[in-house]
Amino acid sequence: MKKFLLALVAFVSLNAYADTWVMTNQGGGEITLSSDVCKADNGQWVALKHAYSWTNKIYFEGCWAVIDGNVHVTWVMPDGTRPRRVYPITSFNRKS
Repeated sequence: MKKFLLALVAFVSLNAYADTWVMTNQGGGEITLSSDVCKADNGQWVALKHAYSWTNKIYFEGCWAVIDGNVHVTWVMPDGTRPRRVYPITSFNRKS
């Protein structure tokens, strides 16, 4: 667990190296975490990174960070709401 957490923290700190981490979502698609700066609100959240999720019915984006060993994502939904979800860090795998 510590090695995985250190790898994810290193991944977040390496802005020049594009890397992605993914997990399967309930809709059969994926939640993807990238090392790119969050795009919400014209990129004003530079401390947060870009996330997106898709299924065969919907696509949406959000911003993420690791807080207390968990991945916190604030989703920017098509209806304008911004629900915050917390995912176990161990649910994500590096995308090759």
